[in-house]
Amino acid sequence: MAIKQINPEQAQHLKNLLKQKQISLEKMGKALGVSFQLVHQYTTGRCNPSPETMAEMAKVLSVPLCYMYIDCTQKALEVISNYFQQHGFFVKKEVAKTYSCDLLCLSPMQNIIIAANVKKTSTKKFSDSALNIDFIEQSLRKTYNIKNCVFLKVEITPEKVHINYDKKLEHLPSLPKLLKALDSLSIVWP
Repeated sequence: MAIKQINPEQAQHLKNLLKQKQISLEKMGKALGVSFQLVHQYTTGRCNPSPETMAEMAKVLSVPLCYMYIDCTQKALEVISNYFQQHGFFVKKEVAKTYSCDLLCLSPMQNIIIAANVKKTSTKKFSDSALNIDFIEQSLRKTYNIKNCVFLKVEITPEKVHINYDKKLEHLPSLPKLLKALDSLSIVWP
């Protein structure tokens, strides 16, 4: 049976996490109940850790589970996109790049555009950089005849998933469900 190789960037990411947290292959192997050689294979891309193993590694490293994955920003964008699609919004990923954001969710019926950015950072501090909502709003107002543009910003740090959003979003009835889904990406073990 051939060994399924993982994405080399993912393997390097695991290796970097071990180095950042100063956890040796031996220590991680012992915590997982496996050999250090197997952990080495995870960090070189020769072997793919199971989701359960990734969860156990996250516990040992004291990081959010989603932080273990190099594509955690995509997971967060997927959660956001699915939420707004279920609530009648049109999700425009390709148009979003024009306005320097990751996702634009439009609802002509509710007269609102939500500009979402998701980023992963290796620092523990939530950055206070903001989306240029005025620029996005002015640019899209003519195209879509929508008057309100609000932001949703998600930042994934080694400690948790930070969620920052415009107060105008609070009128959406199921906003707590979106926040809970995004917060679930933030599971951290002490």
